[in-house]
This record gives sequence, structure tokens and C-alpha cells, in this order.
Amino acid sequence: MSATLPLYVLILAGVVDGLLMLFVLCGNVLTICAVKLSRKLSAVLSNQFILSLALSDIMVAISLPYHFVFFMEGGLHANSVFCVLRIVLTILGCASSIGNLIGIALDRYVAIVYPLHYGRFMTKKVAVAIIITGWAVSIVISLLPSFWNQWNETDRCVSINKVLPNEYINFVLIPMFLMVLIGMFVVYTRIWKEATGHARRLRNSTSYQYGKMWNDSKSVQVVLLIIGCFSVCWLPFFISILIMKLESRLIYEITLRLAIANSGINPIIYAWKNSNFRQIFACLLRCRLPTGLYYNASFITNYTTAKRTGNVRFVREEQCVQIERDGIATVSASIETLPECKV
Repeated sequence: MSATLPLYVLILAGVVDGLLMLFVLCGNVLTICAVKLSRKLSAVLSNQFILSLALSDIMVAISLPYHFVFFMEGGLHANSVFCVLRIVLTILGCASSIGNLIGIALDRYVAIVYPLHYGRFMTKKVAVAIIITGWAVSIVISLLPSFWNQWNETDRCVSINKVLPNEYINFVLIPMFLMVLIGMFVVYTRIWKEATGHARRLRNSTSYQYGKMWNDSKSVQVVLLIIGCFSVCWLPFFISILIMKLESRLIYEITLRLAIANSGINPIIYAWKNSNFRQIFACLLRCRLPTGLYYNASFITNYTTAKRTGNVRFVREEQCVQIERDGIATVSASIETLPECKV
């Protein structure tokens, strides 16, 4: 056990890390189960990026016990392999999240700015290629310190700045983080302008078109929340450790835990902003499987055109959609049922 830390600090750290790991794992496993067990959610191409992001968050949670053991056992600082491995895991968690966020941004950009060409541009092969590329680049970036480091017996692993070369920090890590901030700002500024333009043009148009525009706007809000939470959680780590180069062990551990906590926030955002994720989560938490088709089940706007005989009116309730027919007409709408549960 570490000779420099009192017992109560280690116990408190263990409780915090245990709860944090449980928080991240449960939320992201629930997200994966929701998409995989729901036919409609799994059929929506955009949700494949959500699956990839959930997998990267689970990977971050699994690495948390290693960070705790490293924090508890001071002797590991004297081992170059253990020291570098900890840094690799930290960078991989951040880089993979950035890669997935870029994929989500590209998907939203094409869907909203070029809606008529979305199906042609964003195919399943393209989505898989984007995801694989993001993971490949993340792995390469995170593995660089395994052979490009300046660990020594004197400084050991007291500070990440002592292990990573300044060139790697200044020309790889910091630009990588700034890229997601600046790039996402530019992309979503363009998306938001397009969405508000749709709002002006479609204000007096059909309910189908207006509903589609509204859902596009909501999907942008969800992704902006995800990116905003990522930036807020990781920014203290980058500023204090990589930019200001603080060597405080306590600041390092606290900012790292805050960054890891970001991995558990995304499922909360899905449940908060998307009623279908929320309903499917409720089914799974009751140990029941979602069944049937879903109304507006996608993470993004995924309207389909269906023709029905009759004047169709939707009355949305907690677990069903009521359809009433009052006459004979042809209506274009997205007709799907809300999730039911079965044991």
C-alpha cells in the first residue's frame, strides 16, 4: 500500500472508483442492449455510431480498476511498463471518443445539410469505414508513447509530462483535443444555420415536413450536449496536466476521474432527450425485452412515408399509439408503434 496516503483516502478513492465504474458500465451496456434488442433502433444507421461510442466508454470503465491500483500502489510508478500502459489507456479512451464524435458529426452534417442524398452518401459501408478509421487512428495515437517516451528512473511516473515528450503533447495530444472543439463548432454552426433555414421555409408547410425539421433540430441538440459534456469533462485534464503542466498527483487523479465520468453521461442524455431510448431503457430495467415497432425510434430523424386510407390522427400515450379514422383520405406520415415489453 502507498506509504504517502492515509488509509481513509484510499478507502474513499476505492468507493468513488467503484461507483464510477458501475455508473459507466451500466449506462453503456444498457445503451448497447437497447440498440441491439430493438429492431428499429438497430436498423437505423446513425445508431451504429452510438454503439461505437458506447463501446469506447465501456473500455474506459474497464480500465478504471487499473488506474485505482496504480493510485493505491506507489511501487508501480517505478515500473516503466505499468507507467506507460496507464498513459496509453488514458489517451486511448480520449482519442476513441473523439473519433466517434467526429463520426457522429459527419453523419449529422450529411443528414441535415444534404437530406436528399443521405442514403447515397452515408451507406452502411461508409459508416463502418468511418468507425474503423476512427478506431485505427485512435489506437495508433495512443500506442505512440509505448515506444516514444522519456521515462527514467529519476522522474519515474510522477507526472505524465515527465513521461511524454513535449513534441507529442504539443503536436499530437493538444491539437487532437482542439480539433474536436474547433471542428465541431464549425460543423454544427453550419448544421444549425441549415436547420433554422428549414424552420423558416417549412413553418407553413405540411405537418410531416415540419415534424421532420423539428426532429432534426432535436437530434442536433442531443449531439451538441454530448460534445459539450465531453469538452467540459476533459478540458480540466488537458489544461491542468498537459498545458499548465501541473505535477500535483491529487489534481491528476481528480481531473482524470472527471474525464472518465464523461463516459457515463451519454446514456443519461439519450434517455433525457429521446423518448424511445427512455422507454426501451425502462423495459430493460424491468428485465423485459422491447418488442414491436417503434414510433420515431431512431436517434436521429428517420421518417418513412406511409400511405393509409383514412384521416389518421395520432394520440400518443405512454405505451401505445391510438389511430383514429374519420373519413377517407390519403395521408403521408411516419406510422410506427411505440415499444411494448415482454418477459
